Amino acid sequence: MVTPGKDLPLLVVVVRACVTVCLMCPVMSFWATLIFKQPGIEFIPVWMQTFVCNFPMALCWQVFFCGPLVRKLFRTVFAKQLAAEGA
Repeated sequence: MVTPGKDLPLLVVVVRACVTVCLMCPVMSFWATLIFKQPGIEFIPVWMQTFVCNFPMALCWQVFFCGPLVRKLFRTVFAKQLAAEGA
């Protein structure tokens, strides 16, 4: 989809965040449906409703808050290693 170093860095970050959410949200919605909603025989509709309700929030959370926070944290923690690699 994108090539790091070749495509825009912002595009690479957003695509990576979207792919992460597209993989994690259905799985986490599945487990949330099993554990908290106890749907019984109507599992598929309840799971799909949970997924559709969770997806927009998960995507916004990943793109605008959690992703930037984790990248900032990693840049801070590994600043010396990044400086040594860049020099």
